[in-house]
Amino acid sequence: MQPVHPKIYSTTINNFLPIKNIIAKSINEAGIAYLDMYTTDFSTFKPGTLVDVMHLGPRGWLEINRFIVEQLFKNGNEKI
Repeated sequence: MQPVHPKIYSTTINNFLPIKNIIAKSINEAGIAYLDMYTTDFSTFKPGTLVDVMHLGPRGWLEINRFIVEQLFKNGNEKI
């Protein structure tokens, strides 16, 4: 799940949680791995994740790329 800036959207960020939870439940039930970067808590928000209020920055892309590589090589898969 892509994050939005919790400080900028502080008054409305929790409005998305019911939808996020439905999406997460469907993904989990399908057995699909996904990276959940969405947070409503500014104290857990990592600087550099976004370059503005909603577009990924260098740290955000690093986390996504790391997750993709980990998934590709999960279970000893080295034929990629």
